[in-house]
Amino acid sequence: MLSAVARLRDGVSLARAQSEMGSIAAALAAEYPETNDGWGVRVAPLHGMLTATVRGPLLMLFGAVGFILLLACLNVGGLLLARADTRRAAVTVRRALGASRTDIVRQLLVESLILSVGAAIVGVGLARVLIPVLVRSSPYDVTRTGDVEVNAAVLAFTVVAAAATAVMAGLAPALGVSSPDLSDELKNRGRGKTEIKRTRRSRSALVVAEVALSVVLVIGAGLMLRSYGRLSGLELGFRPEGVIRVGALLPRVGYATIAGRGSRPDTENFTLWRPRPEETDFMEGVEAALARLPGIQSVGAGNFDPLPGLMWAFPARPEGQPPSPAGTDDDIWLAYRPVTPGWFETLEMPIVAGRPLVEDDRAGTEDVAVLDEEAASLLWPGEPAADVIGRRVMLRDGLEDPERPYRVVGVSGDTRQAIFDNSGDVFEGQMGVAHVPYRSQADAYVDYQIAFRLRSVFLVRTRRDLADVAPEIRRVVASLDSELPVTVERLDDRVASPLANQRFYMSLFVAFGSLALLLAGTGAFAVMAYTVTRRTRELGIRLALGARAAELERAELMRGLGLAVLGLLVGGVAAALLARFISAFLYGVGTVDPTTYGVVALIVLSVTLAAAYVPARRAGSVDPMESLRAE
Repeated sequence: MLSAVARLRDGVSLARAQSEMGSIAAALAAEYPETNDGWGVRVAPLHGMLTATVRGPLLMLFGAVGFILLLACLNVGGLLLARADTRRAAVTVRRALGASRTDIVRQLLVESLILSVGAAIVGVGLARVLIPVLVRSSPYDVTRTGDVEVNAAVLAFTVVAAAATAVMAGLAPALGVSSPDLSDELKNRGRGKTEIKRTRRSRSALVVAEVALSVVLVIGAGLMLRSYGRLSGLELGFRPEGVIRVGALLPRVGYATIAGRGSRPDTENFTLWRPRPEETDFMEGVEAALARLPGIQSVGAGNFDPLPGLMWAFPARPEGQPPSPAGTDDDIWLAYRPVTPGWFETLEMPIVAGRPLVEDDRAGTEDVAVLDEEAASLLWPGEPAADVIGRRVMLRDGLEDPERPYRVVGVSGDTRQAIFDNSGDVFEGQMGVAHVPYRSQADAYVDYQIAFRLRSVFLVRTRRDLADVAPEIRRVVASLDSELPVTVERLDDRVASPLANQRFYMSLFVAFGSLALLLAGTGAFAVMAYTVTRRTRELGIRLALGARAAELERAELMRGLGLAVLGLLVGGVAAALLARFISAFLYGVGTVDPTTYGVVALIVLSVTLAAAYVPARRAGSVDPMESLRAE
């Protein structure tokens, strides 16, 4: 694949550019069928390609923020509805004295707007404080996080959001309290603090809506949390904990001989490099020096990280099996890993049959390899690992080299080569691995973009802290080549780096879900507490007529439970419908996961009952005489 960047001329559409490039590709394929047949050109906006990996997650998070904003509007709307209810008598008098409904609605909306503007100012201040923290915690491959700031566009959006919030939160209470039916309002004044049914239904609807919205977000957070748990629990085939990774990039000058470019059309973009003895001497010298440091348990070396990283892959076949016909895709490709004997011990990679590589496995002796179980099953399907020992695999370890036979001396456990594929989806497949002695590695074709430096990775297992041992490791490498750039880090941190995006988005979603649950709980508490306050006279009369306090408390709790169950049902259905938008971020978990839905239901019911408990106790502690005297 070859990529290029171009700027379209003014007036040229993307479709026209795609058409012209397609015609050029077709002409080249007709002129050079051996090399260009089946190849095409895809023209795409650069901005879309740069943001392709983050567009989906950002839209998902934007939707979650929208749900939080709507939930906050419902919360504030409930408070404004309660406040408007207490002012109903005053509004009725104003209406009777000639004030128009428009005037009253305008006044109440202005009050709502003042609240929104104040909240927006506080929110902008918090954003300026929290955005740097968020940027520092974001993964390195989230595009252009350094440009995230509170700028004019953000302030303009905040102004629009504040105005929209004021309308959403204040319009319904304003319209309700400014009802044009004056006779009903004047008659209802005589009921004192006995609730009007339509306002009670409105507040109940608010509780149901708040619970439903929180259920959607909490279910989304739960699904992503379970998915991340599955991803982080993937079996790697080795134990990275306690291992320090030392990475070095060796310049080709002095460590390798460049033998030219490939001569075939399928290898002309590759460069053949031949390791010089200095490269192997350097690797073994560093490995031996690291092993002598105090507190070091074992050391291994190789060309590439066990995970994640680039790898060489070459076609292989069992000895005696004919090669795949030219032009077919029937080859078995194995990841080719030249490593030193300490690689297996340092990674605690299990050997299920045979033996690991040893010091006697060197150039000049028979070529040997340790396959993993996946490679063994690909080459000899259905045969036990023990039966593979002693057989030979034909491995073409240079794209133009003849095949070389490798004697299988051991079979290790499967090792995962990648967590995600190139498109960002979870890598479900598995590539077999052939571990060969580092000193006996053959010439290999390497993409010309990485042939200018040779990768070297040293793995050190130790109980010492990274900060304590890192300076000594750097001194060891510098003693052999002081010009080399060296990185020293914990292997488990590097292995976890592919999960950084999922961990970041999961953490934000969990934070949003927790905030939604908090808003729903406080909203339900406020509404139910106000409802009990409005029903003080009614509750006092019922107690005076012989009702028991426990019965009133139970009734209020059951009312809260009923609203929570209704909100759960609505939110659960909505979550099942909306979960498809986050399905691309889930691994090993369905969008309708019974465990997640069940746990969320228990959490939401518990929060709602906790919110209803204090108002319920207040309902049972009303003093009948005091409530009637207050009336």
